[in-house]
Amino acid sequence: MFGPYLASLIVCVKFCDSLPYYRQSQRIARLFDYQISRSTLNATAFSVANLLTPVVGAIRAELLDSEVLQIDEWRGTT
Repeated sequence: MFGPYLASLIVCVKFCDSLPYYRQSQRIARLFDYQISRSTLNATAFSVANLLTPVVGAIRAELLDSEVLQIDEWRGTT
C-alpha cells in the first residue's frame, strides 16, 4: 500500500524510536492533515516483516554455520 520509504519509516519509528502506532497516526494527521489508522500502520509493519523473512533466514543460516560466535550481551535500559 505504501512505498518502500514510508513503510521502512513506519517500522523504524515503531521499533527504533519506540513510538506506538497511535502516536504515529496522530503525528501524520497533524503534519499532513491525513488520517492513517493504527491497523493500517500495523499491517504495513507486518508486510515489511514478511518481506524480510528470507533475509532473516539467510542471516540465521550463516550464524548457525559459524564455528564461533562472538556476542556482546547488553542489558541496557531503553
